[in-house]
Amino acid sequence: MRKKRRVISTIFFIIVLTAAVLMYNLLSESSTFAVVTVLEKDRSEENGEGYIIVAPPNADLSKKYLEEEKSKIFITETMVWNLIENGKTYVVTYETKRNGVSILKEIENADK
Repeated sequence: MRKKRRVISTIFFIIVLTAAVLMYNLLSESSTFAVVTVLEKDRSEENGEGYIIVAPPNADLSKKYLEEEKSKIFITETMVWNLIENGKTYVVTYETKRNGVSILKEIENADK
């Protein structure tokens, strides 16, 4: 009986620990405020959600540097995605989850 209780307690502890680590990784995020130029605007093939590929407005256009500086930001609001234009510069705030997915929180036209 004691062995059975110990095994059940160990399994429960492992499940709780695993759930805590997963929640920490999925819910942790960092916030970024930046001035960016939209290089590309498209929709994800997986879920149809809109996204933009951005880079700093003064980015060196050499291929190696540009690949390092580009960021993919997903946009949850369709109306916001529709208003964004390629080649325009924007001031954005976005959150990056621990899994690397960036989600737009605020955007303002910097070309005023």
